Formats: sequence, C-alpha cells, structure tokens
Amino acid sequence: MKIRTKFTLIIIGVLVLGFGISLYINQRNISLTLKKEITSQMQLTVQKYIKDFNTYTDIQIATAKTLSKIGGIAAASLQSKNSMGTKTVQDLLLSSLSYQPLAGGGLFFDKGIIPGYTFFAPYAFYNGEKFELDDTYMNYNYVIEDWYTTALPIDHDRTKPLPNEYIITEPYLYLLQDQTLNDIDPEKRTSTIYITVDCPIYDSNNRILGLATADLTLGFLETLLKNVKITKNSQLYVLDPATGRYLYTQNRDYIFRPYKKDGSNDLQEAALLPWTERLEQKSTVQTIKAVENIKINGTVHTVYYGYTNYGYLFAFAVPDKEAYQNLNQALVQFFIATLIVSILIIIMIRYLINTITEPIVRIIDQANTIAHGKLIIQIDEQNSRRNDEIGALAQSLGYMTKQLSQIVSEIHHASNDIVHSSQDLSSSAQNLSTGTSEQASVAEEVASSIEEMSANIAMTAEHAKETEKIALTAAERAYTSKDTVKNAIEVMNKIAERIVIIEEIARQTDLLALNAAIEAARAGEHGKGFAVVAQEVRKLAERSKNAAAEIIALSRETVTVSTETGHILEALVPDIQKTAGLVQQISRASGEQNIGLGQINTAMNQLDQVIQQNAALAEEIATTAEMLADMAKELQKLMDFFQLS
Repeated sequence: MKIRTKFTLIIIGVLVLGFGISLYINQRNISLTLKKEITSQMQLTVQKYIKDFNTYTDIQIATAKTLSKIGGIAAASLQSKNSMGTKTVQDLLLSSLSYQPLAGGGLFFDKGIIPGYTFFAPYAFYNGEKFELDDTYMNYNYVIEDWYTTALPIDHDRTKPLPNEYIITEPYLYLLQDQTLNDIDPEKRTSTIYITVDCPIYDSNNRILGLATADLTLGFLETLLKNVKITKNSQLYVLDPATGRYLYTQNRDYIFRPYKKDGSNDLQEAALLPWTERLEQKSTVQTIKAVENIKINGTVHTVYYGYTNYGYLFAFAVPDKEAYQNLNQALVQFFIATLIVSILIIIMIRYLINTITEPIVRIIDQANTIAHGKLIIQIDEQNSRRNDEIGALAQSLGYMTKQLSQIVSEIHHASNDIVHSSQDLSSSAQNLSTGTSEQASVAEEVASSIEEMSANIAMTAEHAKETEKIALTAAERAYTSKDTVKNAIEVMNKIAERIVIIEEIARQTDLLALNAAIEAARAGEHGKGFAVVAQEVRKLAERSKNAAAEIIALSRETVTVSTETGHILEALVPDIQKTAGLVQQISRASGEQNIGLGQINTAMNQLDQVIQQNAALAEEIATTAEMLADMAKELQKLMDFFQLS
C-alpha cells in the first residue's frame, strides 16, 4: 500500500472518528436540549389546556356554591312567607346563571321543605341563546333519582353536614328515551356528556334542605381543543380514569367509549389504550409528566399528561419521529456541513500529502534507477532545493549516488588491476613450479653423485688402511732383514700400484667435487652450503692426489734405491714410516671426506624437502592466483551492472 493511500486512509479514519464522535456528542446535546425544550413546551401546553379546562369547572363549582347560598336564603324567605316569592327565586336563579358557560342549574329541595310545594325544584337550562326555566322537576319526585341520592342519600341525617363541600358526579350522557350512544352524532357527542356539581343547601342552622346543582357539558372541549395540533400525527386524549372512558379525542367515534378493560364496559365497543396503565393514576393538578417509548399503532410516542381539578386526564401522545423532526433536520444539516468540511479538509490534506508524496515518489523512482545500476541519473533539482526533510533526503541521495559512482569506478579499476596481477602471479607461480621441478631433478642427480662419491671415498679409506698395514709390515721387515729388500721392492711396487689406484680415486673425487660445485651453483641460494662442502671435498681430493703422487715418487725412488743398494735400507725405513704416516693422513682425509659427504647428503635431503615444499606452495599459489583471477573477473561482471557513463 502506498504511503499516500496510508496517509489518506489514516486521515479519513481520524476524520470519520472525530466527526462521528462530534456528531454523536452534538446529537446527544441537541437531543437533550431539544428533549428539554419539547418537554418544557409540552408541559406548558398541557398546563394551558388543563388550566383552560379548570376555568370552566371552577366557574361550575363557584356557580354551584352561589346557588347553594341562594337556595338557603330562598328557603328561609319562602318558609317565613316574607316578600320573596317563587317568582323572585326563579329570577335569582336565572340571574345567577346568566353569562356563565354552563348547560343549566337548579335548586332541588327535599320533599316538603318549601311551604305549598311537595317538591320544589326551579331549574334553568341554556337553549343555545339564553337560560330559560324548565318546570319539569316541579312536583316531580326527584329525591329518589340516582343523581340525587348519590349526592344526598335518603338515609342521611339532614341535621349533619355532608363530608364534602360539593360533589362532582361522574360524566354521564344526557339521552332521550330509548336513545343510545351510537344514536348520537360523534361530532356532537361531547355536548351530550354532562358533569354536575351538587352543593348542599343549608339553612341558618346548618340543616340540609336539598341540593344546588350546576350542569356543565363537555361541548366546550370542541372549542377549546378543536384546533390543537402538536404535530401532524399527534393525538390528544381527555380521559376519565374513574369510569375508564374517553371524554374527548380527535377520533370522535371513540368519545365516551371505554379505553381500558372494565367488567362493566362493553369491550366490543371499546377502543383500548393499554399504555394508560403506565401513567401515574394520582398526581397533583400542577404536575405535568411524560412517559417515553409508548407504541401507538406501531409508532413510538412520548405521552405528556396531567390531571384536571376533576381528576380527568389530559394526555398528548406525540410521535418521537415528528417531535424530533427538527433534531433530524439539524443532524442532517450538521452531517452535510460536516461532510462538506470533511471533503474540503480531505482535499487540502490530499494536496498537502501530494506535496510530500510526489517528491518522495520521484526520489523512489531515482532510487529504483540506481537500484538497476544506472548511476548516471541527475538528482531532481526541485527536490534538492527544498529546505525540509525531503530536500535533505534528495541531497543525501545525490551525495550517495556520487559517492557510489566513485566507489564503483574505483572497484572497477581495482578489479582490473587484480585480474592482471593475478594473471602475473599465476604465471610466476607456474614458472616457480617449473623451476622447482627442475631443482628437484638436479637435487636428485647431485644426491646420486654424492652417493657414488661416498662409495669411492669409503673404498679409498679401506685401501688406505690396507696400505697402512702393508707399510707398517714393510717397516718391520726392513728392520729384521735386509734380505727382504727384494720383497720390499715387490711390496713397494704393489704400494705403487695401490697408490695409482688412490690417485685415480682422488682424480675421480676431484671430478665429482667439481660437478657437485657446478650443480650447487645452478641451485642458487639453496646450493650455497652444498657448494662449500663440495669445495672442501675437492681440496681433500687435491691433497689425496698430491699425496698419491708423492707416494708414487717415493715408491719409485725406493725401488730404485733398493735395487742399487741394501745398505740404505735403514734409511728407507723412515721413509716407509713416513709413507705409513701419509697413508694414515689419506685414511683420515678419507674419513673426513665421508663425514663431509654425510653432511652433504643430509643437506641434500633437507634441500629436497624444501624443494618439495616450494613445489607444493607454488602449486597452491598458482591455484590461488587462478581463483583470484576468477573472482576478479566475477567482480568485474558485478561492477559492469553499474552504468557510470
């Protein structure tokens, strides 16, 4: 993978990670902020509608309390037969109800409380324009009706006050005879749902006289909630937890139908809201709460709810997707902005990376060219002029190329010199090997000659010993008898013959010593010691020759003298003794010659070993020279890989 790609991937990864974290943090912050804002707005909205609802019910309660006081005053006046008559009571009722958003109201007295009336119950209702009296309840036994006995039981002791200041009835339908819920137009159904506030009527002694009622229909919810639309698919519910029925919803057909399971409800007509089980059943009027993650028709909602002063539940179910639509838009905008910024940053970084990688690529190309042996490239001047690390790298590459070119050139020349030198060394080694072989041959010849000389000298020594014995014998005989002169002459002749042989041996020894000196001279430095020994042998041979000649002369002279006279025999004896001494000298000289030849033989053996070693060394040198020449040629081939020009 190229470094440019690595840098790009790393930077993109860092950007993606950074922007991902930023997006996550912003999403959380925006989500929390938006959630708080939505919750706050929804709390205000729910509070507003609950407050508006409570305004109606507070008026209803206040009206019921007012009518209760009017009822007490009217009863006292009617019972005392003062100036107030029933007409005045009815007028007070109408005036109390005027301009109030109520459906109706009345004064329902217990049986026989008002003189002249078994049942006295003035009631007024709103006909759409104004309140008018309805005498339906006059002389009607209403005290046994459920709506009356629920608020004021028949068996309740009228002298004791009721436990509550007023009683709020459960919502109920105001239906005509044989009419059912399905017979009512869903769009007008809220107007048939009544809520009555019953307030006890007390006399001055706190005795209960009857009930003052104020009726309120939920028709005002159509006006209050008709245009409520939090989001496109949000739902608004007004529910009565006590009866488990809808009081209001945007689906009008659900109004006054059950929303939760109850044995007294017709479940076939129910539109259940199972999520209401998650809501708190008791809450203060001012508290607005929210329940999240509620699924309605497969969509996740958040339900914001609160309770009215009557205990009714106002619930707004808002789809999270729609509620957080602004969040999604903000996130999309942030993502788009982030993407644009990321692209711009990537473009900038890509440009910066190119400013770094392109010079590096050029340097790599130059390095590859060098790697292929071409040292004739020119370093990119643009790179070398840079004042950063790339410039330093380019300069270092240029310097390295220059130095490498010089080194290769020097190695090339050195390899050529090594080839020539190794060839010369090989030739010299071969010559040395040839010369060593010749030296070995000469040394063998010299050794053979020395062996012959040694044999001759040994023979000379043996003859000299025999001659010495003969001379001694002759001397002894000369003393004992002159008669032995003749024999002595014969002996002297024999001696002369032996001496001739010795002379011949001395001559041959001298010749061999001369040959040995010549061969030693040819051997050079290795033959110097041998030449000295040969010279000494030659000297000894000369001495032997001279001694032999002298002995011959003496022998001849002795023969001549012995033939002439015997009287000089006595004088001859010393000569014989002298001859014996000379023979002894010859014998000693022959021994010395033998020792010298032994030394020469030892030296020749050593010389032969040295010559053999030189021969082996010469062969090794020749082999090494050939290997060195081959290696130098191989080095030349390697150096030929580089192109210097």
